[in-house]
Amino acid sequence: MNGKPTKPPFRAVILAAFALILTENWAVAAKKPHPSGPFISNASILDAHSYFPSIIPYQSWSGLLVLPIRVNSGPFINCLFDPGLPVTTLDPKVAEQSKLTGGNQVTVISPLGPVNAPLAVAQELMLGSITIKQTPIAITNLLEAYTNPVPPNAPVGWIGETSLGQIQFTVDFSRGIVTINRSGTPFDKSAVVVPLLINNQRLYVMASALKGKKFKALVSFGVQSGLIPAQIAEQLKLKSVGEVDANTLNKHSAKAVLVNVPEVSVGRAMVREVSAAYIMPPAGIKKPSDTGVLGLDFWRHFRVTIDIKRRKLALDSLLAAPPIPTHHPKAGHKIIRIRR
Repeated sequence: MNGKPTKPPFRAVILAAFALILTENWAVAAKKPHPSGPFISNASILDAHSYFPSIIPYQSWSGLLVLPIRVNSGPFINCLFDPGLPVTTLDPKVAEQSKLTGGNQVTVISPLGPVNAPLAVAQELMLGSITIKQTPIAITNLLEAYTNPVPPNAPVGWIGETSLGQIQFTVDFSRGIVTINRSGTPFDKSAVVVPLLINNQRLYVMASALKGKKFKALVSFGVQSGLIPAQIAEQLKLKSVGEVDANTLNKHSAKAVLVNVPEVSVGRAMVREVSAAYIMPPAGIKKPSDTGVLGLDFWRHFRVTIDIKRRKLALDSLLAAPPIPTHHPKAGHKIIRIRR
């Protein structure tokens, strides 16, 4: 076909893009590294007039969570909510309406892949009844950069870690709400509380698959299905239910193999039959990444509370997980359990 190469559709690019996110041990993503900051979340300031708790109903777009925000004096806009994204992003047109001026170029590592964008600082960002000041925002439309055409009614921004570092937030998938409290608010006594690991403004937890196979996992609400390290998938002899092309920026060919993981746990919180994928490393790469990703396919079974300032994540089990479409054929969740 003649003409410029087309971009893949939104759903196809999600899993493929994680081949780029998980290249920290592969060294194939870029010949010249770009700075991934400074996205210093504690540089943001919580306005003293913020009201707690702030309870915000979320909407769903393509199975992902959407919340309304307002930046400076701009309009209220719908943004995807993903604490695993290192920085909040905003479409250039909306950024102009919000009187944001970009400065130094940074690389945003998103669920769709890396994007170079100018970094601005918002004087105010309103989320529910709270206001956060001096919030770093990357001026870019991530969906526009990686999908063609952009899906209808697509959100024009993403709410990332830089806007969330001074608060504690709880996502209740059974009620469809996000509750924002002050950092340090006590967790529910019945919750499973685990350490939150932070690296390059990205949030991780230690997870394990069946038979105690442990791995570090990115906490992401920006994807539905997750990823497990290839070596664990091979050790567990997981059966493929499909494949997706996953090329890197330098055009290294890779494959995302779709699987159903019999059991995935974070602390004592466990879900069975989790849809995921693993990346077969590009040719010539001897050491594949040992990092995974936990997406909404896992988190939606719990009431999830994250306190970045305290570096803790808490999970309360739900009686029934609300339906969120998965990308996998024959994927189904059978059991969730918190081990006592």
